[in-house]
Amino acid sequence: MAGIDGGRLVAKVLKQEGVECVFALCGGHIDPIFQGCKDEGIRVIGTRHEQAAIFMAEGWAYATGKPGVAAVTAGPGVTNAVTGLWDAYGKGVPIVVFGGKSSLREFEQGSLQDLDSLSLVKTVTKWARSGYEPKRVAEYVSMAFRQACSGRPGPAYLEFPMDIFFTKVEESEVTLPVNYRTTARPQGDPAMVKKAVDLLLSAERPLIISGTGVWWSQAADKLQEFVELAKIPLS
Repeated sequence: MAGIDGGRLVAKVLKQEGVECVFALCGGHIDPIFQGCKDEGIRVIGTRHEQAAIFMAEGWAYATGKPGVAAVTAGPGVTNAVTGLWDAYGKGVPIVVFGGKSSLREFEQGSLQDLDSLSLVKTVTKWARSGYEPKRVAEYVSMAFRQACSGRPGPAYLEFPMDIFFTKVEESEVTLPVNYRTTARPQGDPAMVKKAVDLLLSAERPLIISGTGVWWSQAADKLQEFVELAKIPLS
């Protein structure tokens, strides 16, 4: 069977995830991702600064309730993304950011835009990894989405060295992960739900203070229904 490179494997998982667009400032280190997105019909929206790409991915997540996706090139592309990653981390917004990295054979040799980016982004992300095996690219991408969306959401950062993106492997040797993250919503403890209802019913001037967790839990409609039924102000 025909070979497939790492960038196209990334795009195949993005397609499987239902990703419609990737926000990015193009760079040679991550070009195979863009070629793969073209093949899969995923729109690449270019920006003039990597920080904007991260904020656009964050905005996409807010608007759709789905994880936003961005891609930044190696070195300064990653450093420019830090502020956006920090913002998403603080707000608990699910985004997946792909980063470029110099080739394995050029590590620590002063190659173009070489940077220990993992040490930099680990402080502003929920999860950060670098993948070194071409056959595991799809697996790592699925892990990034699972980490970004599980528990308290947040930014997941995943980088691959340039030669991993360009290396081709036999499609027959690669498995695209399925069912790698749950879409089920947690159910409230009945006892705690009853306690909350009792508190609201006994309050003189009740007020509901809601956060973005309602949105990521896909419970906004239910909250709206409750507010209208109970006639309690919502903040």
